Amino acid sequence: MKKSIGVMLAALALISCDNNQDQEGFPLNPEEGQTYTRSDNSTGTWNAIMGYWMISSMVNGNRTMHHYYPSNNKFTDASGKSVTRPTHYKTRSTSKSSGFGSSSRSRSSARS
Repeated sequence: MKKSIGVMLAALALISCDNNQDQEGFPLNPEEGQTYTRSDNSTGTWNAIMGYWMISSMVNGNRTMHHYYPSNNKFTDASGKSVTRPTHYKTRSTSKSSGFGSSSRSRSSARS
């Protein structure tokens, strides 16, 4: 009985984490310097002063850098020029059935 309650609580915790993510799959309330790795292997580091995620991705063997502003769902390239969402960067569903995973308030990724 205790084991089944523990499993149910763990499942509820994972479901509730989906509500703590923005439409791109990053945590809604990150802390300065927090790093988060998504399932598409892109990595974001939160810059609290600028209010954006610094996203690093590999595209055709080359590392690319973009900035994502969650307050207005805007992307810029590394030079600050406004760009449309990069095609290699997939939007993540925040629905409870997405199964994307959980966010972590620590400095490590969700895979800790």
